[in-house]
Amino acid sequence: VEVSVPLVDERSVTSSSGETTTRPVVMAVIELDGRPHEIELTLTRRDDMGFRMLLGRKAMEGRYLVDPSHSYLTGRPDLATRRRNRSSA
Repeated sequence: VEVSVPLVDERSVTSSSGETTTRPVVMAVIELDGRPHEIELTLTRRDDMGFRMLLGRKAMEGRYLVDPSHSYLTGRPDLATRRRNRSSA
């Protein structure tokens, strides 16, 4: 899928492997638990990674509390959503 959005900024980001790269930053609206939130996204290719997108601390700050001992507290995505996400990967 190809889209065009305004570039907000460019930021240096250090990956989990310790490599620092400069990444473009764009604004996006995500929906969590049925509520829309406008967040900043840094863009990078994640083709070879386990997750297509990571949601960072700043995106959740003041909105959500993460409990790593639980999963899917707002429910699992339906099968159609999972298939759609896999096909766009």
